[in-house]
Amino acid sequence: MRTVQCPKCKQPTTTDTAGNCILCGFCVQKAQRMTFRLYVIIAAVSVATVVYGVIVLVMEQIGPPAGGGPEGIVYCCIGLAAIIGLFAIFGVAPLLSDKPGSSVVFTTLLLQAALAESIAIMGLVLYFVLGSIQWFVIFLAVSWVVFTIIGIKLGDNIAEYERRLVEELDRDE
Repeated sequence: MRTVQCPKCKQPTTTDTAGNCILCGFCVQKAQRMTFRLYVIIAAVSVATVVYGVIVLVMEQIGPPAGGGPEGIVYCCIGLAAIIGLFAIFGVAPLLSDKPGSSVVFTTLLLQAALAESIAIMGLVLYFVLGSIQWFVIFLAVSWVVFTIIGIKLGDNIAEYERRLVEELDRDE
């Protein structure tokens, strides 16, 4: 048996055959499964931006898009990316933080990740409209900066998620 950290009693412990903490009886296995699901979804959204880079690299080998789209779209996308990035970093968490439940923290993190990813998608759109890899790289970099800033706070957010999850699971038992 391996030692785990119980999210309820905060003690290193082992679990019984049902996945419960042997010290306090809390269902550690269920809490770990739900927290792992959050990690997987956020990682998948983050990795999607790398897939966009692969798409651009493949397109560059096949032959870049013809481009010739309106250059003014860049300025609209820059403004929109700035608004989205700032909202993802500063606006989403305060908007939802006062609501109860672990699902609110889950939704907050997912929304922040989706907003950060949308900046990379705008770069991909600009690549296909303008035929310039430069704008894709710039928007991808901005997307990763937003992901990094969100990731810096991820530990605190996961701790809050687990705290709320423990309360919910205790109420259900």
